[in-house]
Amino acid sequence: MLKYTLFLIIAISLFVLNVNALSKTIKKDDILSMESQSCKEDSDCMNHGNFCSSDRCIESFYCQGNDCIIPDENAQYVNLVSDNSFYDQKPQGMIIEACSVEVNKKGNCATRLCDTNSDCFSNLCMNRTCIINENLPLLVCSNEGNDKKFSCGKIELEKCEKNEECFYGTCNEDKTCNDKFPTKIDEAVTSVLLKYILIGVAILVVIIVLIVFLVKRCRKH
Repeated sequence: MLKYTLFLIIAISLFVLNVNALSKTIKKDDILSMESQSCKEDSDCMNHGNFCSSDRCIESFYCQGNDCIIPDENAQYVNLVSDNSFYDQKPQGMIIEACSVEVNKKGNCATRLCDTNSDCFSNLCMNRTCIINENLPLLVCSNEGNDKKFSCGKIELEKCEKNEECFYGTCNEDKTCNDKFPTKIDEAVTSVLLKYILIGVAILVVIIVLIVFLVKRCRKH
């Protein structure tokens, strides 16, 4: 009887652990198909990002391919720093954030301290810093900037070719994703520059047409 009781306890324990493990992961396709949680204040978002904005809980999930992780005490994303001496001890959970090799070698980027590849969501640890895995780009899926629905894109420092690849909508000149949405000032400056460029092109076209006209007229005489 004792034998079967122990077996039952172990089986139940394994089931609970398995459920807990599954609750920390989600598929990207499922994120894109769901709607964010409604709220009135931050306390309404205790299990949904802990932050309420425009009556919606702002949540972020971090993905590689279609497999995403839900940040919690066992796996967290924190802002990148320039020097990991800022951290005096290794974190308890998995490190989600990651630096590019190039920027890390220049001493301009570091994550929380890692010892082995398994400490990093990217599965790459170099010089005690988690490094971007180019074979599995890190994506963020969030309703930030679009409070009701979720969208996904590459996170900061991931390599890119087009703005559309990046979550924050900007692929920098060095072909890496930006770490924030363009500000209204940026958009205003871009709009003004575009306006002047169009005016300049129009003036140039008029000048060329006039030159061609004058050249033809001179040849006739």
